[in-house]
Amino acid sequence: MKQVKRIFSALLGHLRRFAGAARKQPLGVLALVCSVAAAILVLFLPWAMPKILNDLNLAVAKQLAGTGTVKPGPIRAAALTLLFKAACAAALYLASIRCALRCARQLRSDLRTAVDARRAAYESEGHTPPPDWESEVGRDIDHISAMVAAAPEWLMVAAGMILCVMLLVRAPILAAIWIPVTALAVCAARDILRRQRVSPAIQTVVMASLWSAGALMMLLRAIQTTEPGISLGMLVLLLLGMALIVPAALQAPYRNLQSAWEAYRRVRNFLK
Repeated sequence: MKQVKRIFSALLGHLRRFAGAARKQPLGVLALVCSVAAAILVLFLPWAMPKILNDLNLAVAKQLAGTGTVKPGPIRAAALTLLFKAACAAALYLASIRCALRCARQLRSDLRTAVDARRAAYESEGHTPPPDWESEVGRDIDHISAMVAAAPEWLMVAAGMILCVMLLVRAPILAAIWIPVTALAVCAARDILRRQRVSPAIQTVVMASLWSAGALMMLLRAIQTTEPGISLGMLVLLLLGMALIVPAALQAPYRNLQSAWEAYRRVRNFLK
């Protein structure tokens, strides 16, 4: 019973802190809601495309073979629904980015005010900050604000990872596996070349080559699959995943995670 009370008290404490943060940063809550909604739409939107393309391919085949016609109404309605949902996802994502940027600016101002107040309290007690304290604190606050502003991007990256897993389950695995492999290879090559101070032009050529090689291998595996065959819609979905997930992985601010976490811990410990 004591363990249950401890768990409920911990959950209640987290809820109170979340409610307090929501009152201080309402735009952050709005950005989170819009980001989650956009990520869910993006996650389930692609699976409507294969059916539309397969129905369209069947209609064209019947028309060419002269074996009948297919009513275009359902296909047109499904395509318009897909376009409408895609537009909603794009609008929600742009709104989340806008709200996250404003939330990050407000957070930077609040953190600066809190840090300055705590510094004044320490100085009144006779403590003297280090000479480079101002620049280090400013850098830490910038790191924290940047990660808050990048929250919609992280949710989209998470949606892309889940989409990769769903593709591995529903599509031929030997073809779908090349999407996450290519994304990891391109990100690793970019980081290695940046550490070696290679020119941006060579970096672009290497990443484009890896991207093209991954897409080619995916196509070859999809064509050579021993399964009963891959539909046109699934093939287009694989190409769309290769075209979107790889650049999304390149845009993810994963290199700043450690520095942002360390900055958060320093600022949090200072404000305690």
